[in-house]
Amino acid sequence: MVNETISAIIVKYLFNSLTITEESELIVRLAPLYQGDRARARQEGKIEGKTEEALNLIQRLLTKKLENINPELITIISQLNLESLERLAEDLIDFTSQTDLEDWLRNIQS
Repeated sequence: MVNETISAIIVKYLFNSLTITEESELIVRLAPLYQGDRARARQEGKIEGKTEEALNLIQRLLTKKLENINPELITIISQLNLESLERLAEDLIDFTSQTDLEDWLRNIQS
């Protein structure tokens, strides 16, 4: 019912025949959808930013700790989600070789 009403108002709007009341109704009905989309986009942006920061930090730490890292491993790491990157950041403290990293990645993928 709500979608039908919104659709009807949008059709009228497209034909430039909305009354002020109909315009107000449209705004009131669409505002929550717009706000929800903005909130979701903002949240996704935050997660994306945190993921990029975590990935950059992990790459620097791994390079410092293990020196030459296989680029294929960096590619695999860059595909991890934020939660996995955070775990890796904690666990890499104990790594002593690239094999430790390979084992860690193998375990997380299984």
